[in-house]
Amino acid sequence: MIDDLLDSRDQLDALLDDALPAIEARPRAEAAEMLAVLLVAPLRRQGPSDRLRRLVVRRLAARGTPAASAVLEAIAALGDEEAAARAAAALDGLPPGGIEGIGATAIEAGWRIDAPEPARALAARVRRPGEPDARLLKLWLEGDDLFAGGWTDPLPLRRLERERDRFAKAGKATLGTELDADAAAAEIDALVRRAAARGAPASEGVALILAQLRRATGGGDWPAFDVALDPRQ
Repeated sequence: MIDDLLDSRDQLDALLDDALPAIEARPRAEAAEMLAVLLVAPLRRQGPSDRLRRLVVRRLAARGTPAASAVLEAIAALGDEEAAARAAAALDGLPPGGIEGIGATAIEAGWRIDAPEPARALAARVRRPGEPDARLLKLWLEGDDLFAGGWTDPLPLRRLERERDRFAKAGKATLGTELDADAAAAEIDALVRRAAARGAPASEGVALILAQLRRATGGGDWPAFDVALDPRQ
């Protein structure tokens, strides 16, 4: 489980020892964001304690490398209010991370998926800076059991459309209305809030991208979720 990844100071240091050099070797916004999400667990009820989140910021600031700065920038962009404020303050005087596009995922379009009751589903095309193609975001809410989904790797447009159609068919649903960027963002926001109102836990795939989606849609007051394994994964 992703929430078991970090529960002690020793684990934190070991994780940073492995992850920061990898970001230095291949500096990408996604890598910095993913590490930030794993370290401070935004929009999750489980995860590191507040004390450990504060330690995350201090340890990154103490490293003082561009990769550490990039992860702090990602925490400042994606973290919950307290963690984001601490990370932003810690960046003062550190070298810049030098990675463009952190926290800049954009929603380009979307499609309603007409799923059988009580399920709700949505697909969207999202783009991250510096990537050659867009990704397909897939979200599925099955009653109050699970809020499932995630996004694909970058895909050429035709492959993305085929993956979108397979997503709809897998849930015995049909492809519905196409949405522009603003309407797709509003639908994502509504689906997240519906899942929270039903008390559905988020799958790990959803939990890893909720903070990026919150920033992309402007949904700053999204509730936190429990996290559960998706048995279909």
